Amino acid sequence: AIFNVKNKPFDDKRVRKAIHLAWSRVDMGAVSGRFEPTSYSRWVPHGDAFEMPEAEIKKIPGYRESKDEDVAAAKKLLADAGFADGIKGVDFIAIRDHYTINGATAMQDWLKRLLNIEANLRPLDRTQCLQEEAAGNFDICFNWKQTPGNISDFGLYAALAFKTGGGNNAGYYSNPEMDKLIDEILSELDKEKRT
Repeated sequence: AIFNVKNKPFDDKRVRKAIHLAWSRVDMGAVSGRFEPTSYSRWVPHGDAFEMPEAEIKKIPGYRESKDEDVAAAKKLLADAGFADGIKGVDFIAIRDHYTINGATAMQDWLKRLLNIEANLRPLDRTQCLQEEAAGNFDICFNWKQTPGNISDFGLYAALAFKTGGGNNAGYYSNPEMDKLIDEILSELDKEKRT
């Protein structure tokens, strides 16, 4: 899911973090697993030299299988951001293929059930979705942008996807600390320091 950080309330990192915490990776994996095998991963895809083992990922808030603590923390974050009663009118675009739209529908459901976030799902053909995404005409975009597996240098992909102004940074995310970290990753040759 890509959040358009130019639009309220997704300009508030507490809202984005709340959604991240409440998101059930187990449930989404079950939906996706109907079409292809799934596994836990984070920024770095499986097969890359710098991947985080799945067992470690499952200990991190937001990725844990038990969601009680995460959902409680998410609701507190929303309340702190001024949305204790939820959020209405979220423009949620998704590619209308069987794989993506099933995941988007599942996300729409749990956003409402767990966080009282009402997302209006707009299913689009791939070309339309990419055009809307590029134009910034969305609050949330559900678009499978496959992270290349077993790539030789994840730092290059990270610079495109997560760095301010990156060519694949469709949500306009900007974080000087992340930019600095990506620059350090790209210039560091020592594998342990890069890890």
